[in-house]
Amino acid sequence: MAKKIPKYINPLISFLHFAVRNLPTKKASALMAFVLTKGSNIFVKSHNMRTNIRYIFPNMEETKVEEIAQQMLANFGRHIAEIAHISDFRYDQKGARIDTVTANGLAFDGKGPAIYVGAHVGSWELSALIFDKQKQPVTVIYTENKSPIIENLLQKYRNQTGAKYVEKQKALKPCFKALDRGESVALLVDQRVRTGIDVEFLGHNATFTRLPARLAINYDCPIIPFEVIRVEPGHLRVSFQAPIMPLGRKGKKVEFELTQKLATAVEQAITRNIEMWFCSKLRWKGVDRKKS
Repeated sequence: MAKKIPKYINPLISFLHFAVRNLPTKKASALMAFVLTKGSNIFVKSHNMRTNIRYIFPNMEETKVEEIAQQMLANFGRHIAEIAHISDFRYDQKGARIDTVTANGLAFDGKGPAIYVGAHVGSWELSALIFDKQKQPVTVIYTENKSPIIENLLQKYRNQTGAKYVEKQKALKPCFKALDRGESVALLVDQRVRTGIDVEFLGHNATFTRLPARLAINYDCPIIPFEVIRVEPGHLRVSFQAPIMPLGRKGKKVEFELTQKLATAVEQAITRNIEMWFCSKLRWKGVDRKKS
């Protein structure tokens, strides 16, 4: 979740966690969709979602802005429920399943090394399960949650994906070591960063991390954009797009080119699934912070 939650909310979090763990996946999904749309301000900065939507779509009517914001919140609630059922998705049991599609229509083989980049779309935390199914080790870069109780729950469920996780502030060496072993690296790149490469993103200038491009250039391996969409409650699909190849080239110009291409791919994933995008942090520096 995207805001520091007061400690007095912890009993509510514990109760909701107990409820979703003990409900079937689809019912848990419906429950959390309801909770997030009705009580969003307890858990997320939902006004930032509306601000981001207005910035991307300046001519959009306010009723449509609100409709999309509510869909985003419902998706996030379903995502929370799906995390709690991560073992069911891993083994395709109890009515939960996760599968893949690729840009060329072929089966995903997950052979590395590769740099997988995505956005907070659909049910992003569960993407690591696909690599486990293909017996392909992957190191996932994550951002630590501000709430200790939520961070502990996330770590508990991440440990069930079969992936290795490294916090973004300590990620560089583990990523190099993973790629040295012929393994892959995965990270989400849609949130604002302080330093990086300025590219065009959703109609505006935005700073993206240079890490994927640098890793791809150093190891001459592909950058593969992906998205995790919900076909229906209990059924997730990871969609892998065409690889972005460095082709043995080096230098800052290549870094920019690769970063712009991955930003465009992430933009397309978001616009295809705008109602499933979780954007409770203001993506662009200087955007009006006034609450909706």
